Amino acid sequence: MPPYMERSYRSRVVRIGNLFLGGDHPVRVQSMTNTGTMDTVSTVAQVMRLAAAGSELVRVTARNIKEARNLAAIRDELRRQGCTVPLVADVHFQPKVAEVAASIVDKVRINPGNYMDAAGRRGGGDEAGDIRGYIAPLLGICREHGTALRIGVNQGSLSQRMLMRYGNTAPGMVESALEFVRICRALDFHRLVLSMKSSDVRMMIHSTRLLVQRMKEEGMDYPLHLGVTEAGEGMDGRIRSAAGSGALLADGIGDTVRVSLAEPPENELPVARALVSLYADLRRREPVDKTLITKTVPYPEHGLHGLPPSTLVMSEEAPGNKGFIVPDLYLNAGENTIASPEAAYPLTGVKHHGPGPGKTFFILAEEDIDMPSLVAALQKHPGAMVLARAASCGAVPFFERLRKAFPDHRLVPTVFLYITPGGEPRTEYLLSAAASLGHALSNGFGHGICIGQHAGLSPAEATEVSFSLLQFMKARISQNEYIACPTCGRTRFDVLAVLTEVKKRTRHLRGLKIAVMGCIVNGPGEMADADYGYVGASRNKVTLYYKQHPVKKNIDQDRAIGELIALMKDKGDWREHAPET
Repeated sequence: MPPYMERSYRSRVVRIGNLFLGGDHPVRVQSMTNTGTMDTVSTVAQVMRLAAAGSELVRVTARNIKEARNLAAIRDELRRQGCTVPLVADVHFQPKVAEVAASIVDKVRINPGNYMDAAGRRGGGDEAGDIRGYIAPLLGICREHGTALRIGVNQGSLSQRMLMRYGNTAPGMVESALEFVRICRALDFHRLVLSMKSSDVRMMIHSTRLLVQRMKEEGMDYPLHLGVTEAGEGMDGRIRSAAGSGALLADGIGDTVRVSLAEPPENELPVARALVSLYADLRRREPVDKTLITKTVPYPEHGLHGLPPSTLVMSEEAPGNKGFIVPDLYLNAGENTIASPEAAYPLTGVKHHGPGPGKTFFILAEEDIDMPSLVAALQKHPGAMVLARAASCGAVPFFERLRKAFPDHRLVPTVFLYITPGGEPRTEYLLSAAASLGHALSNGFGHGICIGQHAGLSPAEATEVSFSLLQFMKARISQNEYIACPTCGRTRFDVLAVLTEVKKRTRHLRGLKIAVMGCIVNGPGEMADADYGYVGASRNKVTLYYKQHPVKKNIDQDRAIGELIALMKDKGDWREHAPET
């Protein structure tokens, strides 16, 4: 990793079972079971498989006291079989369930937004004293048994009190966590891990960076869990996770990662390990105290030749191929373009003259560029654009150097971010590209992107990934967006099968956000910004949502997708497939 990569945060070390988390220890990867918690045999078998696949912690849902108590049977059988992986109980709504689990497992995860719902107190009532009264018994049990606590905030399940005060925003998420943390500190309990999770990639990045900033201001240094929740499946799920968690890891933020895919949980681990490996060297660096950037993606006043801004996806393919947005960029060996296509623009180096007044052209900037020379060239040709080309492994520090080279906002050029392979396999290349581009876009840098050719990647695939990434970063809405929760013990149906069918039936539509959620615990909240939601209500029953509102309740699952399409027709969002040409 180049020497100018900066680590912005080092946490304290927290022990979880036999595992040390935080500080200079490696970023840990984890996953979650999707078996029924009362099914001890199946849950033990899946924990064993996850541990063998590299999961360093395994989370198990505990919906009620009965399930919490059965965690002891799961733990004992795992230990009898020689599996010592730390167990984490995932608890929502009920403090008593968390208290039972805390005497059994190595870590308990609670959600401040719904932790006291069972008592009729969204987020603990009106005063912090109410929260203290509920959390103090849990902390006493954690202290007695050496149990760690994750205070895990989900954007979609903030308490009504936080929503009224802050709205569904990053400051609201951060304050929701810190309110609990301050009570833990007052009670001298510090075995804490924090997380800010959302299916909105930018919100996940923004809220986590803001949490780090606020912790520094208050003298806190707790480890952070990273994850884009409801990431979905397939390449979309992997790219969404890489753009979010990868961008933060590139800052040196994050001590443990889960990639939440709507697939068998074993599939999450290779993705998490690949993301962690990208920035492993940062763990050995001293933190640099720097202001974290929390801007949104910039939108210049005018697009390129009338195209909307922040939309350019460049292809190295010859002109005429369907499915590629124009203008395309064509590179020869050296610094010139093929001159014939109208959609091609000249590419020059900083020492070359531009093509003349009124002609749009690019200046090539690579990792070894002399920044003062680039600034001088742009001052001479203020209409020129920059093509910032970097190998995937070095893109983040280069893009950061380039961003900081223009402190005067009047000189900031239109910059297109171009990632090229660094010798890694196909999937690792795409994850690295998504992390690098996600980092830049989340910092408000970049007006277009290009994922360069790779031996295992077709131009069409690269373009599809590019459009998806722009959509996840809210830079361009050009297709439907699908979110889906990872499967767990609360799931009421086969999420992956339903998601696959929903995609198949609706992919020809454009600009909709559609959520497939396994249960009501996080479902309605986490899909708060979705246009349509398909949520498991009970066994073989589904509730359909439109714009946060349940509109068709307890539908039989075998007709729920048909009812979803009918709802889209009723709301005017449906169109039939275009005829084949």
